[in-house]
Amino acid sequence: MIGTPLQCFGRCNALAVRLERIVHLDSMLVDWHFFAPTRSELEEELSDLRGALLDGGLEVPGLETANTIDDLEDALYNVAGDTVPALGFLVKARQPYFQIEGERLGYSWEVSRSQWFHALTFEDAIEKACIWGQAFHDEAWTRARGRR
Repeated sequence: MIGTPLQCFGRCNALAVRLERIVHLDSMLVDWHFFAPTRSELEEELSDLRGALLDGGLEVPGLETANTIDDLEDALYNVAGDTVPALGFLVKARQPYFQIEGERLGYSWEVSRSQWFHALTFEDAIEKACIWGQAFHDEAWTRARGRR
C-alpha cells in the first residue's frame, strides 16, 4: 500500500474512484453462507467476483469452477481458518468515464465503469482500486493533452 488509508481515500477522491462495496469475507461468511443482503449482490456478479478472487491470488480448491453462489460459499467456507488463515477483502470500485472539457477533465456518474478487487488487507484492496483508477485517469489526460 502506498500511504495511509486516509491518503488512499484522498487518492480515490482525486481519481474519481468511488468504493461502492466493501466485503470482509471472513466476517461476512457465517454459517456457510454470506449475510443475506450481501449474498444477493454477490450472486448477481458471481463471474466478476470469482475473477477478482483468482486475480487477487486466493488459492482455494473449487474456486475456479464455482458456478453458483452456493459453490462459492462452499469453496470459501471449506478453507476458512483451516488451510487459509484469512480470506481478506473484496472491494467494488466505480469510476466515471472522463470527458475532456478544455484544459480539465470532467465526468458524470451516469456513464461509469466498475471493477471488483481482492486482497488480504483492506489497504491493499484500496491500493488496487487506485492503481486501476489511475490508469484510466492518466489515459484521459493523455487524450486531453493530445487535443492541444
